[in-house]
Amino acid sequence: NAIIIFISRIKFFQTPKRVRARNFYWLQPLRPDRWAWFILTPITADSVLIFSFSMGFLWLATVPLTSGLVAHIYGVRYMATLYGIVFFSHQLGSFVGVYLGGVLYDMYGSYTAVWWIGIAVGVFSSLIHLPVKEEPRLKFQAN
Repeated sequence: NAIIIFISRIKFFQTPKRVRARNFYWLQPLRPDRWAWFILTPITADSVLIFSFSMGFLWLATVPLTSGLVAHIYGVRYMATLYGIVFFSHQLGSFVGVYLGGVLYDMYGSYTAVWWIGIAVGVFSSLIHLPVKEEPRLKFQAN
């Protein structure tokens, strides 16, 4: 899995800046698509390896895209603050997701509901990326 993550980092860091932000449109739906495939497919050694390979490739693929999009839209002057907010919100979402996953497991005795909610959140995430405009928002004047 670490090798696949490394390969995906090379691919997405070498993609040109203007194309990188557009990659969200095809990259975001791939994760919930893979999750749905995994829970609808019988669990075998091959299905686990295929799922692990695809998630290893997609797991952190949005990191360079997100940072590039934030820098392109808002500029590098506020990059640390804005990306810190992005990172914090993702960490908060991870905490809430894991906690609610445990609550749902205690309620239903299975992670199936957690997987389907994750798929729905992934699809929602894909849809909210569609209206993103890749235009700089802040105009700075030289001092």
